[in-house]
Amino acid sequence: MAVTLRELSVNEAGRGWTHEISFLYSDFTETTNATKETKDVTITGRLKDVGLYVTESFEGGDVTDTDIQVGTTADDDLYIDETDAYGATAVAINSGTGLDTEKEVTTYDSGASLRIALTPATGNNAELTQGAATVRLNLVSTSVESV
Repeated sequence: MAVTLRELSVNEAGRGWTHEISFLYSDFTETTNATKETKDVTITGRLKDVGLYVTESFEGGDVTDTDIQVGTTADDDLYIDETDAYGATAVAINSGTGLDTEKEVTTYDSGASLRIALTPATGNNAELTQGAATVRLNLVSTSVESV
């Protein structure tokens, strides 16, 4: 599975989410112990909300205390602070500083990289044998569509 942005259909969208990025443990293959691995996804539009949903705990081998962050190439945890993805499922919404007030919006008119970072406390990402998560976005288009 590739780590890519997907627009949600009207039937799938709910609670204000418009897009999602789903990923599995197997998308992360870093072999150096306790090393952060990142995946970047290009987005364009006005980003209003970011949610992280860990639906299956990230575990395997010697890996412990795996954390997931969501941000940008300049700030890995701008939208979602380190969220423990080990030993249980988890949810975090706008826990970083990037969208921490009600009316705050980040605009990416020409496209920018949204970064997902996975960091094991011990062991390495290549040892993972399970784990699944989804990053949901409220991303409003900034392009003009003809009628």
